Amino acid sequence: MKNHFLGIDEKKMTIIEIFKDHNQQMKDLIGKSFSKGTWDRYETSLRHTKEFMKWKYKVSDMDERDINPAFISNYEFWLRTVRKCANNKAKQLIHRII
Repeated sequence: MKNHFLGIDEKKMTIIEIFKDHNQQMKDLIGKSFSKGTWDRYETSLRHTKEFMKWKYKVSDMDERDINPAFISNYEFWLRTVRKCANNKAKQLIHRII
């Protein structure tokens, strides 16, 4: 517990790692709790997130703690300008990452 509070030897999770794990769990539940269409939408969100991080930060992945208001604001800007998403679509994609 002490190490947790001091940030020592703490396994850091990344955005893409968490997203992939989540999507795999959803895939395993297709037909039980989720439809294939829902899983497809989350896979699309994962691809958009990867593209955004390469565009904005020039990285393939980031620490989960980097999802902050600035990240979300930049992601929304990217979705609306580069991806040309309408308001509802942009909001849905943002919701899937937070």
